[in-house]
Amino acid sequence: QRDPLRNMLEIILDTRMALFDNSIELIRFYNYKIIEGDENIIHSWWIKDEFWVAKGKNNLKIYLHSKKKTSELLISFEAIEVVRKES
Repeated sequence: QRDPLRNMLEIILDTRMALFDNSIELIRFYNYKIIEGDENIIHSWWIKDEFWVAKGKNNLKIYLHSKKKTSELLISFEAIEVVRKES
C-alpha cells in the first residue's frame, strides 16, 4: 500500500487563454516536497514543464514567468490528480 496522505499542494489554473489544453481546472500533488523554488506562483504563466521519475519519486519541474521574473518550481510527489472542467 502507498504511503498515507501527508500533505497536498493544489494549483488552480486559469486556462482561458491556454494554447493547448484549456479543460484543466486544477492539479493536486499528493505527498509533495518542493525541492527548488517556492509556492508563491500567483499571477505566473506556466511556460513549460519537464516530468521524470528518479529513485521511485515523481518529479515535475515547472518553468514560470511573471511580470517581474522568470522562475522554476521543482516538485517531488507520490501521486497527482488532474481535475478537468465539466463540459
